[in-house]
Amino acid sequence: MDAILYTVDNGAKWRALPVDFPPWNTVYQRFAAWELAGASQRLLDTVRDRTRLKTGRVAAP
Repeated sequence: MDAILYTVDNGAKWRALPVDFPPWNTVYQRFAAWELAGASQRLLDTVRDRTRLKTGRVAAP
């Protein structure tokens, strides 16, 4: 997860991951599997809903 966040935050290419992360292809395969399963969209939806509820709005925009 840290390697995926690093790539997104820094705009780095998968192959340019620092050596303290797993091999780039391992990280990418995990990311691709999560995307295929829709995990990132569910995570974003949950964060959005909780944020809206916390501010006193309805969960779904």
